[in-house]
Amino acid sequence: MKKWILLAIVCLLGMVMVAAVVVAQDGNNPTPTAQEPGYADEQIVEPIQDGPVSSEQLALASGPEAAVGTGFSYQGRIEDGGSPVNGNCDFQFTLWEAGSGGTQVGNVDAQTNVHVSEGLFSVIVNSSNQFGGNAFNGQARWLQVAVRCPAGSGSYATLTPRERVTAAPYARYSAEARTLSPNALISGAGSPDLFKVLATSGQRAIVGQSNVNGGQAIHAAARGGGKNYAVYAFTGSSQGYGGYFRNTSNGTALYASSTPSDANGSIWGKDLVLGGPVGTIHGSSIVNVTNRDFTVHLDENGDDSNSYFRVYRGKDNHVLFQVTEDGISQAKVLRITGGSDLSEAFDVSAAKEALEPEAGMIVSIDAQNPGKLVVSEAAYDRTVAGVISGAGDVETGMLMGHDGTLADGEYPVALTGRVYVWADASYGAIQPGDLLTTSNTPGHAMKVTDHNRAQGAILGKAMTELDEGQSLVLVLVTLQ
Repeated sequence: MKKWILLAIVCLLGMVMVAAVVVAQDGNNPTPTAQEPGYADEQIVEPIQDGPVSSEQLALASGPEAAVGTGFSYQGRIEDGGSPVNGNCDFQFTLWEAGSGGTQVGNVDAQTNVHVSEGLFSVIVNSSNQFGGNAFNGQARWLQVAVRCPAGSGSYATLTPRERVTAAPYARYSAEARTLSPNALISGAGSPDLFKVLATSGQRAIVGQSNVNGGQAIHAAARGGGKNYAVYAFTGSSQGYGGYFRNTSNGTALYASSTPSDANGSIWGKDLVLGGPVGTIHGSSIVNVTNRDFTVHLDENGDDSNSYFRVYRGKDNHVLFQVTEDGISQAKVLRITGGSDLSEAFDVSAAKEALEPEAGMIVSIDAQNPGKLVVSEAAYDRTVAGVISGAGDVETGMLMGHDGTLADGEYPVALTGRVYVWADASYGAIQPGDLLTTSNTPGHAMKVTDHNRAQGAILGKAMTELDEGQSLVLVLVTLQ
């Protein structure tokens, strides 16, 4: 009959286990009694040192950049018949979901020809991730050990009870100090969520902060071929943000760059929105990849010299639209869908003190105020200038002006195009195609009935009718 006593001392990088003396029996022999010599009549549990570990204890890697890995150190003392074992033994380590029974997690970690001296041995368990990438996911785990001595002979004796895997120094350090240790590495395969942080009740899941010049609070890199993402963020809320970047000083909230220069872009995404109160967007290459048909470039030199905003056609890199640093825009065709007239900004005076200028009124040149207009109030006025744009359901199309000069003002005045104008049918019913001119009703148009007087006073052609009274009429403005 053989009886094994194992004093296990486990020093872990990913976990730490309680040191204990456990009793096992050979399956081919009867159960030993407590009176047999060399055996304790009760289980002995001796906890190992609890608390922070020194850097020397954790320096199992070859250098500061090395990964911690999946293995953990298992040290113990084994006796046979009360005497320390000497020689080589075989061990089998398995991980379980329960202290007895239950389901095994992962595969067996078999360690053969382990040297034992004066009963003492040391191995690295799970060094090749035999227990699997999701073995230690926060759920309780127990380690089971089976041994046979000498190595290669006989059957394995399973030691009981299983040893519970408890919190590790690394894990306690992270939980208590609220930070990862320097150069900590999280690596694995199989699970789609290698590292997950969940925030509830208004908490912030991840906060990065750099307090030194040139530091990086969060650095992410996607390497290797194929389509991968250094940072992937999404939101399921209509009012949420997949990513939110905020700057409270004179710095940049979000900085991105691409290498090489002909890469697909620094920032890309569907329905991408970038904005800010000052300097809305800065960057060397921003790509909207809704369908990879278009590319947007900003300040390609990256130094604010020769800056421009450009939109390229993806298939041949042809410039579709650009705005230079001087504010000059260039496009093959410019289509405006918010209005149908060409207007200029003017200051407009009222013809009478009780009559304020409003959209749809005809205006004429104000001889008393250079560069300004006045609401018309005379029939066949050859100083007619246009119609204040925006009446009815037709908005201003294109508005021109020069800030801070006489070519600026409060009201958009349509010089050509389609707008609504106030008209008075008391001078004659208006039909589509009729020429319109000014009338004695302030700001109102009327049908031309005296073509000799109308020369130089024509506002345009009516496009809708007005049989009686005063109302809005759609006019095609063609001053002549």
